[in-house]
Amino acid sequence: SFYGAFLDTLGPDGSVRHTEDDLVAEAQYIDQAVENAIKTFSINPGSIEDGNVATTARGATVDAPTNAAGMIDGSLERENAARGEAGAVFTVNLGKVYRLELIRLLLPKADGHFYHYVVETTVDGEKWEELEDRSKGEWNGMQAIKFRAPRPVKAYRVIAKGTVEAKSFAIVETDAWCEGKNPPPPEPDKKK
Repeated sequence: SFYGAFLDTLGPDGSVRHTEDDLVAEAQYIDQAVENAIKTFSINPGSIEDGNVATTARGATVDAPTNAAGMIDGSLERENAARGEAGAVFTVNLGKVYRLELIRLLLPKADGHFYHYVVETTVDGEKWEELEDRSKGEWNGMQAIKFRAPRPVKAYRVIAKGTVEAKSFAIVETDAWCEGKNPPPPEPDKKK
């Protein structure tokens, strides 16, 4: 038994007796435990690349209640927007970890129409962290969500909290930008 083995290592005065083999085995065990802990708990700092990293060409995939592909298809037309009701989740999986500092969302812009939402990010696809809470206020048009500090991100999601005067929550387009890589200025709104 473990207890019996432990008692066998005690000297007559109660001190622990170690052989050289015991010390080598213990050192190897500690080295392996440290190596495993580093692998388990170290965070991928993320790649830093030029341009929008939320594209199908870079391996990004999307999930939304309707027309998910519309979120990253490059089209700025409202008709191509991904749509959902309050509570809907719109997810962009980047395909790998990037070190992001900015996510932009293009929401439809119309007089009196506003969108409420929360943006979350994840580095592992399991634990999500809130990036921005815009569940109150008057949000529409181009939304620039700047990180307080760059962070590694494998996926991000927009959780629709509701709308004002709009029939459904909609995302016309989204993009994501790495640390130090600035996007071009937003295009002027197109009147319809």
